Amino acid sequence: MIRFLFTVLFVFCLVPCVFAGPLIQVSPAVIDMGTMYSGEKSEQVFVIENRGDEPLIINKVRTSCGCTTAFMRDKMIAPGQSTELAVRFNSAKFRGQVVKRIMLFSNDPSGRTELVLRGQVNVELQLEPSQVKLGIVPTGKVIERVLKLKNLSDQAVEEIVLRCTSRQMRVENVPTRLAAGESAELKLVVTVPATMKAPVNGYLLISGQGRTRNQLRVSVVGKAGATL
Repeated sequence: MIRFLFTVLFVFCLVPCVFAGPLIQVSPAVIDMGTMYSGEKSEQVFVIENRGDEPLIINKVRTSCGCTTAFMRDKMIAPGQSTELAVRFNSAKFRGQVVKRIMLFSNDPSGRTELVLRGQVNVELQLEPSQVKLGIVPTGKVIERVLKLKNLSDQAVEEIVLRCTSRQMRVENVPTRLAAGESAELKLVVTVPATMKAPVNGYLLISGQGRTRNQLRVSVVGKAGATL
């Protein structure tokens, strides 16, 4: 009986040793940033708590891409204390559903903790079609294509400018302003010299000022062919 009690007491004394150490707890582990327009920035905060009985040390914070930055003031968190991890996501060059991850490397027994940012990135300006395919373009001829530029946001986009990277292309009827929900028809004009044998390729570069500074790049692809 005495031996049994001694064994139980010995195990009981070991329990605190087994569970001693830092214990990381992050709230929330996943943040929904909601909906934003491409070019806008979202700032979020994760709360990092040490639920262990030894100091928690954050050795490194790593984000999944350069579009996401993270800043933490306190890298050592005392038992029972907490600190904030400030995160900023730059939605420029993104559209649609986005998922970004932040990795925390610490002296917690797990070693690594993953945090997640989710959101929906919409665009203000949209050009249809998103890629212009000319096919075979007869040399010595002029061809035209109708494009549609739309403002998908809830406020006006102004200072609209469209530039072509190819000397064989120009776009007519470009508006300088589109009200919320408004669209405009543009005319792409492609002139191919009779002596041209190279591919008829280029980009339409569109910019405009709305919630953010919008920048679109639409490719135009084709191939010079025999005169019809």
